[in-house]
Amino acid sequence: MCTVSWRLLPDGYDLYFSRDEQRTRPDGLPPRAMVVDGTRVLAPHDPLGGGTWILLNEYGLTACVLNGYRPEVQAGGVPVVTRGRVPLAFAREAHAQEAGPALTRLLESAKFLPFHLLLLDRHGRTAGWDWDGRDARRRDFPPLGMMTTSSVDAARVAATREARFRRIVDAQADLRHFHVDADEPASADSVRMSRADARTVSLTEVTVRADYLAMTLAARDGDAGFAGPTSSRLIDAAVSVSA
Repeated sequence: MCTVSWRLLPDGYDLYFSRDEQRTRPDGLPPRAMVVDGTRVLAPHDPLGGGTWILLNEYGLTACVLNGYRPEVQAGGVPVVTRGRVPLAFAREAHAQEAGPALTRLLESAKFLPFHLLLLDRHGRTAGWDWDGRDARRRDFPPLGMMTTSSVDAARVAATREARFRRIVDAQADLRHFHVDADEPASADSVRMSRADARTVSLTEVTVRADYLAMTLAARDGDAGFAGPTSSRLIDAAVSVSA
């Protein structure tokens, strides 16, 4: 249960990630700077499962993961590793379309439940994969787009959110407006989702430009709107990578 949207720009991109979780799950911790595989990254932290749902590295590459819902796999009972490890596997990657070997190494290292992976880099390229628990299918994404998942009535919820996204784009509104979703009551279909068992818990914003890289997380205030940003950090984009 999550929604991500993005817009590629001549000098970088903007990305927004609405994280949906069960109401019983503890809140994620704000983004922090750390070193993973010898590379500086920003990432929030999931204190329950470990790992993260989104990562931005010093090269300007963002990796984010959304849960995939396949009941026949979910009920399989196989020992699995948290999907929070997935973004961390791309910490040292600079080019989205060259990250396939990193995914192969990850999937060979452990068992994972189904997920959807999106990568964006500062050179204006995207890539992604759908992992169904057995095979990984490569995906390409447009310069402006969104992806969403839901554990309940997935097809209807996705269609509703896709229609709202198109209205936002047609109105030339910013993508944050799509995620804040303040002009409609929060419901199971909303991007700012609320159900009896689950809700949108935070909104992460990633800003990548030629001269800076930033990530901000705003926690949601109960079932209302989002609070002010709880953390915003800046990585000096001193490491340059040729396209």
